[in-house]
Amino acid sequence: IAWPLEGRYKAQDCFFFYAGALIFAQMYALTGERKYLTRGAIPFADKIIADHIRADGAFGTSAPTEDSHHVNRKGGLAGVFVNDDGIGVALLAVYAVTGDSRYLDAAVGSADFWTRATEAPAALAVYPCVALLLADVYRLTGDRKYLPRITEYVRKTLSLQYRSPREPFLHGAYIGEDMAKAYDPKSCPTDYVDLRITSYALMALAKVAAEKPAQWGCAYSCFGWPTSARK
Repeated sequence: IAWPLEGRYKAQDCFFFYAGALIFAQMYALTGERKYLTRGAIPFADKIIADHIRADGAFGTSAPTEDSHHVNRKGGLAGVFVNDDGIGVALLAVYAVTGDSRYLDAAVGSADFWTRATEAPAALAVYPCVALLLADVYRLTGDRKYLPRITEYVRKTLSLQYRSPREPFLHGAYIGEDMAKAYDPKSCPTDYVDLRITSYALMALAKVAAEKPAQWGCAYSCFGWPTSARK
């Protein structure tokens, strides 16, 4: 992890770095340069499969050591990367350009976990983030079992929209800063209009609203960009 402007660096291997496999897959599809596939997309996707898939299919760890906006130590979702930062859709993207079913199976395993989950996530960005993965998996598989959870999480996302016409800069954005306590110990997630959850929300809602393939955006998706392997 690097903070170049502050001159600080930390040797840490974080799971969410490997969401970059999505970009490498798209670059390979756009340019045909195999280096994006062999030196980026595939190694990153293989790292996710090797280190971050639990026995229950979820992305995560069996022994979380601390609480964060990515993972909790306790509760029914303990150890699950509730906010996966896109590693699920990254695996789908690598499947799209390679046809390797390992990546599809891993992403579907995570999606299936979320259809079985009984505990509501505490972090608010989880709702649109999971909906993004489930929407892609539903479109790929046509399995309607994903629809109830997509509907639930999209409705939760919509409930977080901030409406205040007197504040045009914020009106229509979404609340939910999952690191609120880190910024101000006296604050809570709903005290903030947040760019991150707003971005997740817009991408997820755009997928759900799409009526034609051409309306499906390429952001956080294995659709919306040219591939050869995707069915």
